[in-house]
Amino acid sequence: MQAADLAAAGRRSFEVVCAPFLQAAAVASLDADAYAWWQSAPALTNELVLSRLRRMQRDGSVRLNATAYVLFDHSLERDMRSWASWRALAVWQANVSVGEGHACGKSRRGALCDDRREGTLTVAAIPLRDVP
Repeated sequence: MQAADLAAAGRRSFEVVCAPFLQAAAVASLDADAYAWWQSAPALTNELVLSRLRRMQRDGSVRLNATAYVLFDHSLERDMRSWASWRALAVWQANVSVGEGHACGKSRRGALCDDRREGTLTVAAIPLRDVP
């Protein structure tokens, strides 16, 4: 179901916010059950997002049961360092094989596409309440 269908049926709705995190956090209500992202340094790092969401949770603008679903790309050293520092807080994790080779042939993304042609991501669930 889409958000409008859920609302019409009297059920809770959802919204997807696709904006730079710090801008979205400044202008939109970001209260949610789940947050998902992959870091794109230097503007968007796991440390920045997790600490900001935890601060918002302490301030009461993010619900207490919120969970972050963070993606860590095994081909990126920075992601693997980040995963090593957050791994102990993960209550769930899964490795996911990715293959974007079929899309790369049609893409103009160049080297980025070559880097992501195939590989592995770790998806980890981190309860925000556990973030120091």
